[in-house]
Amino acid sequence: MTQPPCEPIVATIQQITQQLATINDQLHTLEVEGMNQQHPWRYIVLQRQVDRLIKKKYVIQGTWGRAMNELAFCRSAQPSPHRPLAPQSPQKSSTQTLADAPEKGGPAIHATDLVQATLRAWEERNARALASYLSDDVICKQIFPQPIGKAQLIAFMQAITTAFANWSFNGHVLDQEKQAERSWSILFVTAVTGTQTGDLVLPSLPVIPATGTSITLPYRHLRFLVTNNTITMITADFSPSGIEEVLAQLGMQLP
Repeated sequence: MTQPPCEPIVATIQQITQQLATINDQLHTLEVEGMNQQHPWRYIVLQRQVDRLIKKKYVIQGTWGRAMNELAFCRSAQPSPHRPLAPQSPQKSSTQTLADAPEKGGPAIHATDLVQATLRAWEERNARALASYLSDDVICKQIFPQPIGKAQLIAFMQAITTAFANWSFNGHVLDQEKQAERSWSILFVTAVTGTQTGDLVLPSLPVIPATGTSITLPYRHLRFLVTNNTITMITADFSPSGIEEVLAQLGMQLP
């Protein structure tokens, strides 16, 4: 069976992403050891190890970026494996959602389009569109320390994009795999950026006033399970969770 033309690039990106994840784990281990280290000379040794890992990480990130560009070029040169979304009518505004597509029995919305539209709705702070892409019983893991459902995810989107008006996932669909009839697993790689220009208001936490701080999260994966044209599960590899990574870059932590 002929290998898809872009598959070797996808495999390379997956290897690079794993290398980045390993380095991030090593940096976290050294950070914990450094905070608990009492001997100044040992602390200097740890700092040198951190510096070497960071330099290695920058090199690998550059390789990752070039590979992603190659993948984008490769896929743009290939025939689309699925039916593209129908263009919006000029009479409809940009808030039109995929939920406006034909109901059951009509053409299926491809899972990759649904995932991309979901993240676009998040960035555009469009709660109605986001809700339309999620199943009522959707489960989201690693966004918070504990799994959350649909209402909590939409509330988090509204809170985080109020605080970070320029929140961007900066990502691409990395891989797609058919699970069953009308069920797909979509792997999305992301490196979130944003600047806190508004207050961050989250349940059970004190209000975090606007700091003007810009954040750049490490490369992470979001995996979406799409069943019958809705997203039924979202899992991530934020460490230890998405909100904790955001707070850490603001110089804070969960109580």
